[in-house]
Amino acid sequence: MTTVCDQCEWKTDNRSHTQITDDELTKELVTKGELRATEERLRGEIKSTEEKLRGEIKATEGKLRGEIKATEERLMRAIHKWSADTIKWMFIFWIGQIAALTAIIKLMLKWR
Repeated sequence: MTTVCDQCEWKTDNRSHTQITDDELTKELVTKGELRATEERLRGEIKSTEEKLRGEIKATEGKLRGEIKATEERLMRAIHKWSADTIKWMFIFWIGQIAALTAIIKLMLKWR
């Protein structure tokens, strides 16, 4: 049965630290060394993955900026077209109003 030592909080098999064999100690040191090696390998993988992701993010950001710019240009063309059409129809309406007002004034002057 494995317990935890009160002095150092290491797991022991109901034996004191002096009773742990050299093989067990070597095995523990090898395991710690393997853990360190694995940790370093994982850190390297994380770093390379992070670099790849940063590159992908920059590429995606560039694409999005291009799409936003293209959309903005299309929108500006549509606004300019709409503005020109609106001004054209405002001018036609204004001419129609003047013609109607002129006709009403002529009729009023005739009936007088």
